[in-house]
Amino acid sequence: MEWVMEIREKMWAGVREILRFLVLGIASVFTAFPFVWMLLSALKTKAEVMDTSVFFPAEPQWQNIASVILDSPLIQYIGNSL
Repeated sequence: MEWVMEIREKMWAGVREILRFLVLGIASVFTAFPFVWMLLSALKTKAEVMDTSVFFPAEPQWQNIASVILDSPLIQYIGNSL
């Protein structure tokens, strides 16, 4: 009868492990989503940003990121924060 209890305990340990990873995975998605949204929004055109039905940019606008780095004092702001 003791072996039944050991098997049952091992089974529940496996279930707890699966639930732990499931909860951590869901929490990771909720944590990472705002950063993914921010990056995707930075690569969209102004029209795509305002259109809520568009999630991925049709054509990534890499010049948006370049203009933030080159046309603003971003490097100075980063230096001031150090």
